[in-house]
Order: sequence, then C-alpha cells, then structure tokens
Amino acid sequence: LRIDTNTNEIKLASFMRDTLVQIEGHDKNRINTAYHFGSIELTNLTLESNFGITPDYYVVVNFYGMEDIINALGGVDIDVQSNEVKYVNGSVDELNSIDNDGKSAHISGSGMQRLNGRQAVAYMRIRKVGGDAARVKRQQTVLNELFKEAASIDLSQVPSMIGVLTDYVRTDIPLGEMVNIGTAVLKMDVSELQRFTYPDKYDIGNYKGMSIVQPANYEEEMDKLVNFLES
Repeated sequence: LRIDTNTNEIKLASFMRDTLVQIEGHDKNRINTAYHFGSIELTNLTLESNFGITPDYYVVVNFYGMEDIINALGGVDIDVQSNEVKYVNGSVDELNSIDNDGKSAHISGSGMQRLNGRQAVAYMRIRKVGGDAARVKRQQTVLNELFKEAASIDLSQVPSMIGVLTDYVRTDIPLGEMVNIGTAVLKMDVSELQRFTYPDKYDIGNYKGMSIVQPANYEEEMDKLVNFLES
C-alpha cells in the first residue's frame, strides 16, 4: 500500500500467491511460502530481491483479526454474485466450526448487501469461482470498502480507532506514526484505492508438482508494477 499525500493517491498492489519467485535459502517457490519459511523478514527480502520493493512498514493480520477489524468499522457493502453464495456460506461454516464464539449466520442470497466481518472474510477466501485472480480482486474490493468506512470517521476518532485496530494486528509501525498516517489519509481527497495485481497478464504452469503463476512477459509486467507504484 503506497500513500502519497502530495498527489492525493493511495495505491494498493497485490501479488498473486502462486507467483513463482526466488526465495533466499529455499530455491524457487510460490511467493506466499516466503512468509511460511521466514516470516515477515524473508517476505520483505523476497519482495526486494525479486521486485526491487522495500516496504517501509508491515502489517500482519489473520482471518479473525481481519474479521474483528471489519466488525469494528461496522461491516462492508459487497455485491455478492449468485455463483459465489454457496462458497461464502461454506467458508462461514468452516470458520464457525473453528471459532464458535464468533459464530455468524449465512448470507441469504446474492446482490448488494452489508457483510459482517466473518461473512466478508469468507467472501475474500473464495477461489473456486474465477481462480486466484478473482480472489485477489475480491480481497481488494473488501479492502477498498473497508477504506471507505475508515475514511468516514471523524479526525478526533483516529487515535481511539487505531487503538482498537492495533489489538488485531502485528506491525512495526510506531503508534504515533500510525496516528499521523491515519490523520493524513483522512485529510486527503480520496474516495477509492487505486488497485493493481501482479502479474496482470500471466501463464499458469507447474513447477515441482506445484501449480504456479508466471508473468506472460517478465519485463512488461515489471514495468507495469513500477509504473503503477511510481507514476
């Protein structure tokens, strides 16, 4: 996520989890395994060595933390498609079976509706409709709607809201800097996140028995990523 207060732009770049990359000490593997092998340190190193990206900060959140953050902001409005409903409800059931305390109801059907935290996380996890690329778009859609909800709060509420949200995340952003960032964002005239997924054009293949994603043209896709973040 890149925040530019000079241009009033907030840009969200997502990486498809099956993207094949070089991971230090682990040969080539899917990019999501970097976190499994070496937590945020190896994830950052992998982003830097493969894409030249060095994040200033990180934020780590799990399923239930994401659910709580969404609930803290009152839910999100999502247009659920008819072929997604059964997968949302199936994932809700799975999450309910693991955590009975936060048990959630099913969604009743398709269409624009207010999803609570568990329903929204279930929506973000769908992969069987449209594959991983569609899942990334769902995740970006929920994050965009969450951003809209956060952007509607009053400046005076920023410290207390950040205090609530930090209960659910692990981050290296100092609390004071987090308040500064939140205040700066609320002062910006931004109604939508600009979004990009790497790779934009890709081939699906197989590497050592794993389903992988590779850019159709590495140079072109890298140019798109750099131009998106820096233009």
